[in-house]
Amino acid sequence: MFHVWTHFADIHHIQYWTVYGTLVCYVQRRGLLPHDLDIGVLILVQNTENLIPFSDAYFSSSQGINFVAPNARFIHRELHLHIDIWPIYDYHPNQLRSTTKIIKTLTEYSRSYEWIPSPIEWTFPSKKCVFSGIK
Repeated sequence: MFHVWTHFADIHHIQYWTVYGTLVCYVQRRGLLPHDLDIGVLILVQNTENLIPFSDAYFSSSQGINFVAPNARFIHRELHLHIDIWPIYDYHPNQLRSTTKIIKTLTEYSRSYEWIPSPIEWTFPSKKCVFSGIK
């Protein structure tokens, strides 16, 4: 399943990084847990537009992709595996863009619908890695 996502993201130039339990697995085991049925990734919100055409054109909800706020979910129906795709903003939505003191941050919309900011330096610069044999 992760092979499919990495291929899709590469073709459509979507930068992503693993998060939540998937990231914990990478740090602890350098791969996926055998019993884990999902993979969590973050993408910059600007890249979500690359996913929209596929919701109708290629992946109707019966075929395995649906878009549920605040994230999208890419589902492999036969294997019952899925990738949770979470958007992240490269600014804080409550911060005025016209201000001269812009704080560099990444901000995520949580499952409880709250903004969670983090310093951009915690994530970038990112680098490619090998995860469960997938680069």
